[in-house]
Amino acid sequence: MKKLFLFSILILFITFSCADINRSNQIKNVDTMIKYLDSVSTIINLFKPDSLSRMANNSTNVELRIKNYLINDTIDLELGKKMDAYKIMRRSIGVLRKNNSKIKALVKEEIITLNQLKSDINNGSGRREKYDEYIAHEKNKCKQIKIVFNEFIKTKDAVYTTYKLYHNELNEFSLSLLNKVDK
Repeated sequence: MKKLFLFSILILFITFSCADINRSNQIKNVDTMIKYLDSVSTIINLFKPDSLSRMANNSTNVELRIKNYLINDTIDLELGKKMDAYKIMRRSIGVLRKNNSKIKALVKEEIITLNQLKSDINNGSGRREKYDEYIAHEKNKCKQIKIVFNEFIKTKDAVYTTYKLYHNELNEFSLSLLNKVDK
């Protein structure tokens, strides 16, 4: 009887020890996702879309001046490539604004969900046998956020690079077209 009692206590001790190890791994996984989302949130909040409005207005004005005052049927191939890149950049500004708002909302929602999951794991609430499944589901959501975030960064870099590269030249060209009309 004494051996059975000791054996039962040993089994309970091993079971609870494994549960604690599993719990700490689960918390570690959730904390890693929260830390990543916090860094995404910081980067997104540093982004100031105010400059996008100015860039959109400037590029729209340049494009309209070129469209309205360029008399030639043909344009230089190099100028055409620059104008195409510039037009793509202007159209990307709307996508950039939309993704900025989308990422902010997704990150905020996911951090709330992860904190709730962490609280449940810490307190042993809910369906404990499903914690790993819940964590896997949240990891997939974080991967989707990462894809949208990486696309946002890529688009943002492309927009700013293209604007810096072509705006002054195309703006001067569009203004020179106005000067030709005025003469």
